[in-house]
Amino acid sequence: MASFNPFEIRNPLEGRTNNTTNFYNELRRDNHNQHEGSPLLRSEELSDEEVTRLLFKTKPRRKIRYTLLIKGAVLMVCSVAIVAVGWALFAPIVTTSVVTELHRPHFLPTLLAVVDPETNNFVYALNNTLYERMLHSVEYVMEDPTEVHTQQQRKRLCKNQKCELPQIWLDKASISANDYNDNGGSSSVTLTWTMGRDGKHDNVVLQDSDVIALYCQDNDNPEGFLEAATIAQAKATSARNGGSAPDNTWYIPRFPTLRQDSCHFRLYLVTEFNVKNWSNPKYLSTDTQWQFIHVASTEPLTIEHSRETPTAIHLAYSETFSTMIIQFTTGTMTSDSVQAVPLVRFAEVTSRPLPHIAIASSDFEITEGISDTYTASDLCQEPANQTEAGKFYPPGLLHRVEIHNLKASTAYQYQVGMSVNGNVSVWSEPSTFVTAPNDGDEKYSEFSYIVYGDQGCPETGCNDGKKWLSAMMKRESDVTSVHHFGDISYANGAAHLWDAWFEMIEPFSTKIPLMIAIGNHEYDHNAGGMGKDPSGIQTDDGYQPSWGNYLGNDSGGECGVPMAKRFRMPRSPKSNGVFWYSYNHGMVHTVVISSEHDLSVGSPQYKFLEHDLQNVNRSITPWVVLESHRPLYEGESGDHWMANNLVGDAMRDEIEDLLYVHNVDLVLAGHYHEYHRTCKGLYRSLCDAGGPVHVTIGAAGAALDDFYASTTVYDKTWTARYIQGVYGYGKIEGNETSLHFTFIRHGDIDDPIGGQILDSLNIPRRSLV
Repeated sequence: MASFNPFEIRNPLEGRTNNTTNFYNELRRDNHNQHEGSPLLRSEELSDEEVTRLLFKTKPRRKIRYTLLIKGAVLMVCSVAIVAVGWALFAPIVTTSVVTELHRPHFLPTLLAVVDPETNNFVYALNNTLYERMLHSVEYVMEDPTEVHTQQQRKRLCKNQKCELPQIWLDKASISANDYNDNGGSSSVTLTWTMGRDGKHDNVVLQDSDVIALYCQDNDNPEGFLEAATIAQAKATSARNGGSAPDNTWYIPRFPTLRQDSCHFRLYLVTEFNVKNWSNPKYLSTDTQWQFIHVASTEPLTIEHSRETPTAIHLAYSETFSTMIIQFTTGTMTSDSVQAVPLVRFAEVTSRPLPHIAIASSDFEITEGISDTYTASDLCQEPANQTEAGKFYPPGLLHRVEIHNLKASTAYQYQVGMSVNGNVSVWSEPSTFVTAPNDGDEKYSEFSYIVYGDQGCPETGCNDGKKWLSAMMKRESDVTSVHHFGDISYANGAAHLWDAWFEMIEPFSTKIPLMIAIGNHEYDHNAGGMGKDPSGIQTDDGYQPSWGNYLGNDSGGECGVPMAKRFRMPRSPKSNGVFWYSYNHGMVHTVVISSEHDLSVGSPQYKFLEHDLQNVNRSITPWVVLESHRPLYEGESGDHWMANNLVGDAMRDEIEDLLYVHNVDLVLAGHYHEYHRTCKGLYRSLCDAGGPVHVTIGAAGAALDDFYASTTVYDKTWTARYIQGVYGYGKIEGNETSLHFTFIRHGDIDDPIGGQILDSLNIPRRSLV
């Protein structure tokens, strides 16, 4: 695949193609004739993708000539016969090529962000060869290696008294969970090892293929490791982390959030041998197995305040300006007899700018909250519900505190903590928030907030993502909230990434509300959902329309459970938790829908959307913005996007009329990892026809779409701007008369092109009669 410049802005007119055939033209003409004068008739010639939808969509809205169906059926029978013969011969090749072309793995680093020394890329947590080997193909030798001598051990060890086994140790005995910082300090650790010596030949004992593994608590089970890396991987990871020590160290700049009292590392020497495969009656094959010989361990690393320290602190608006929702995480208690209560202490801030020192504790009010959690058995399917390294990890206690009776547009300082038997040993660092204005309050008619989809940690690492967000908040210091419409952490069943992502967004999440929507990487699943799906769908596989591409397990088996447990969004009539809801903020009414659920007429979500839009008071909130993970209109085309675009077409069939009738101003979406904006007034593929502007902003951090070689842009008149290969975010600002949108390039504070405005749009207020 050709190399690409991540800062290049692509011309949307490049690479357009027209692959129309006579067969498709006949089908297009038939569609036009059948719907002459119909409100469903498009003003333009149908694309190849729309033809596919007409062929396979199950709804009886559009008719196809019987002769074409007969031709298609005959063609299909012949094709199946040919494919059946060829598949047996070419399935492995075809499968591999399709996966390579269409499925770029999202960035899913391991717990300690282990690096592959050959590529210098992060090792993938959910497809980790070393993990699989240690869990399924290993014999562990945990006895004293100088006393146990199998044939395999003799290859690596010796009985000579001069033999020196490798040793391993940490540079400190303890760290404090409530004293972490970005530059290391008390949260960093350095692991050092000796190479060992063979007393007979004075050869080095330790090899690059030997393994270091992390364990926590008193875990005697060798398969209970939380992280593992070969010596070669450990050295490469240390170098990428900025370690400057010798070549026998692993520098860890920030020990991960584990909510464990103590952890230690073990060193294994690895031997490989072949054994007969006794399942073969002729004993013609052998299987490779490994023996892991435990030769050394570090002393326990004590993690002070590991269970009490609040992490993952984030804010959210509630139904009214007078309530703020604060959520955070702590560890679980070691005994059921311990009473743990989440608390928030807060006080109004009367001075501006906001203070950087804590208000006296005597001036605080204190509010209690509630706690929740989930286990592996609450999740729908693999890998999320597998209790092994790189997959499920206990989330701790998930706390929610709601502060009521606050003043509108008022600053408050706050801290969160967990009371254990009446005592709070650790309060979070003081932070501030500003409450929402009263609906339609003309004194606070100006508004400004950040919007984007598809974040996770960028491929260069979560630390780079945190730098981007720190720079964003310095540039956009006037924003009041962040709206993230789906594909949030990209944990995909690798539970530790929820903690890593929350740490990454800390530059804003403790200060301004984070409002979220559900995406395919939080919800979509294809098994195990009955009785577990928090959206209330009573099926095993969630929402599975025949025309959509919902068939995969994009959530990694999470099926929306972590989202429903970790976030509480505003409640409104007919709303459904984090899945669909609405709220007012000053002059803006925001409606959040789930593109992963049924939106057809009569469905619960359609009834919610219809009721909500019917009841908007435009004299109070003149602006109406709809947020969805998947877009209704999207310009990207190519083999990879065929099924995705069918979903957008179906959403237009289902709800576009609603948006038009109720004068929705702006539709925001993600899912496609690029930037795309339509013309103004888009309705039924016509510009300036009274509909909203549709903007796709899916470039917040996930791998960009320029990976796909076949990706181009449709030759559609409604594409106004298309930017590929650039990370960025959107900013909405305005007042009661106009709304202004900009797309801004991501980058840390030292990036000379970070913060560039790449696109902008002004939407005047409608004159509604």
